[in-house]
Parts: sequence; C-alpha cells; structure tokens
Amino acid sequence: MDIKVISQSRIFPESRVDQSASGVHNVPLTITDATAAQFSPTAAMWMFDPATEIDSEAQTALSPDQMKLSFQKTLSAYTQWAGQLHLSPYKANGNHMQRLGRLSLSYGAASDPGVEFVSAHSPSNLSALVPSTKTRMTGLKWVDLTHLPSDELLPLVPLALHNMIDYAGLPGMMVQLTTLACGSCVLAIKMAHPLADAQALMCFMHDWAATNRAMLASTLLPSLSPIFDPSLVDQAATGDIDALEPDQSLVQKGCSSWSTSAAKAPSILDLKMIEPSGIPMPWSDCDTEAPIAQTLIHFRADEIHNMWKHASGNPECSRISRLDAILAHIWALINRARGLEHDTNLVHLDVTFGLRTCLSPPLPSTILGSPVRLTSHARPRIAVWDTSFQPLPNLIHSNGKSQLLHGRTV
Repeated sequence: MDIKVISQSRIFPESRVDQSASGVHNVPLTITDATAAQFSPTAAMWMFDPATEIDSEAQTALSPDQMKLSFQKTLSAYTQWAGQLHLSPYKANGNHMQRLGRLSLSYGAASDPGVEFVSAHSPSNLSALVPSTKTRMTGLKWVDLTHLPSDELLPLVPLALHNMIDYAGLPGMMVQLTTLACGSCVLAIKMAHPLADAQALMCFMHDWAATNRAMLASTLLPSLSPIFDPSLVDQAATGDIDALEPDQSLVQKGCSSWSTSAAKAPSILDLKMIEPSGIPMPWSDCDTEAPIAQTLIHFRADEIHNMWKHASGNPECSRISRLDAILAHIWALINRARGLEHDTNLVHLDVTFGLRTCLSPPLPSTILGSPVRLTSHARPRIAVWDTSFQPLPNLIHSNGKSQLLHGRTV
C-alpha cells in the first residue's frame, strides 16, 4: 500500500506546563502491568466512510488538524500516557515494587517522549481495504484481513520496551491518521500493553470522540475522569506483598503456573512436589510457524442478543456476558468445522479475563493499565461442537473466576 507521511510529531497534554510545577512523577505499575509487557501491543483501527459533500461538519470532524487538536485536549486527562514507560530498578530485599521485571511510569518531565502522532495520505480507496459497511451487514458478513497492511497504517517508531530492553525516548502510545483518495480515512492506535488493555483504550476513544464533538459544536468540553492508580490493584492482593519471605500457603497455590511455563521459576518453588492446578495449555502442540488467518466477522445486534438470550436461558448458568456467548458460539463452530463432534480428546481455549470486577473491592471501570490475566479452558472436543449446548458460555465465564480463586493470579 502506497502511503506518504504528511506530518509526524510528538503530542503532549495541554496541561504539561502546569504539571512541570508539581515536579516529575514516577509511579510503579502493578504486577499485571508487568506481565502484560510480554503481550502484543494493544492496538485498534477504525475505518471511516467518506463524508458527503454537503456534510461539512463530518468532513471537519475527521480532518487531521481537528483530530490532532481534539486528541491533545483529551490527552490532558491522560497525562501519564505521554510519559516514559521503563523498567524499575531492581533491589535485592526491596519491596514489591523493586523486584525483578517490574515496571514504572515517569511523567511530568521535560524529557517525556510524548505520543507519536502521524498524518499520512494514500492514493488508495477504502474499498481496496475492506468491503463497504452495507456489504458486511447484508451480504458478505466476514472479511479476510490476513493481508491488510496494518503495519503501514501505524507509525514505524518502536514502542517503549518493545524488546523489554529499550525505552529511553520511545513513546508508549502512537496514533496515525491516514486519509484516502475516496475521502475516507483510517485511524490506527497502538499502545504498550502495560499502559492500557482494550477496555482502557476504549475509554480513551469514547472520551476523544466526546471531546471532538463538543469542540465542533462549540459547547462545554466533557469532564473526563480516567483513573490512574496502580495501588488499587496492590491493595487487593492477599498477604503481605512486601514481606522478604514468601507466604508458603500462597506459594502452594500460585506456583503451579510455573510448572508449565517456559520461563525459569524462582528457586523457592519446588516444582517436583506441586502438581499443576487445572489443565495447562499444551503449548508444545502449537505450531508457531503455521500461517495465521485474520478474519473480521460482523454480527448484528439482534444476533448477539439471541446468542446471549439462549446462553442465559439455562438456570445452571451464572451471569453470562455477551462476550461469553459470542466466544462460546465461535468456539463451537470452529470445532464443528474441524469435524471434532466425535472426538473425545481435549480441546483448549486460551482467553483473557479482566480483573476489574473480580477483585475485592472491584476496580473502577475507567482504571488505566492492564488488570487482565490469561487463562486456559479445556473440554472434550465432543462437548464443544454444538452451538445449542447452553452450559458452554457458563464454562468460559466461570473458568476465569475459578483460576482467580485458586491463586493463579499473583
């Protein structure tokens, strides 16, 4: 895809001058943020249809200058994301924030890297990337995105700690707005996962959209209230997290995660004496060199509601989310397509579950960072091929909580 960069700059919050008076902030991040550093970046892409010639407001709303200005105003409520993500100094016998592999976020300094913001243009049309919205809704309801040039639609600058080593001067967030010849545009965002999971990113996007609309309408800007307080996660931890010696009762629960990990476990964990908790993911069975297809599937609102209604109809099911229902539906279809309806071997699903509602007390929905964990779910293949099998969404929903209750979250 032919893309030409029009402008490239680092964006800082409007409140940066006011912040400098209060000094530099250096905030240790949570252990879940530290583990998320090994994840792929949090990234998303929005493709906007071209505005009509008579809709001048829509044309202005997505113009590079307007988007850049409203982004900066929104960033003033997310000042931390313009700061420097880095490794925390390791200190033997230090507190929980000084242990190996922990992360910190510094912001408010003149040396802050800011957010990478790129404006670009391509002579291609949106139709060369994806079918129209109408086609996806009424006709072809899936799109093969395997060859979507996503790397070209994002800035080329590496993120901080992209290799778990380099971070100085590298941003933790980057944005690229690419206008197309047909009048449409593509907005792409990528972030270091410790700074934001998908929910945190979507909070920002809603705030950015609300700010942009208010600016266009010359109305009062919305009051934005994201919460950056990693200590809220630490406060929910069991035991004395600053103790020099591990709590053996917690070690017995938590160390089973190391028994199936490729990483080297601490010497305090005697893996020979402890059996894994639950059924671990059989990573040795995964062919990491196999090609991967990326498919976008469009579900109408009524279709999602019907999945959820069917999944929630079983009295044995606990509270089911719409995401639980969709995952169960797609998982069953994949196993059916593979002809596994008579196979009694186990099939595994690796899913991410959030901690916001699982911790006590629950975390605010607008908290920043990555309060998430990975967990596996295993069932006989014969049991997960039927989309009418009502308990399946409940199994996915309850499995994440059971992993949390059995000490797999540290």
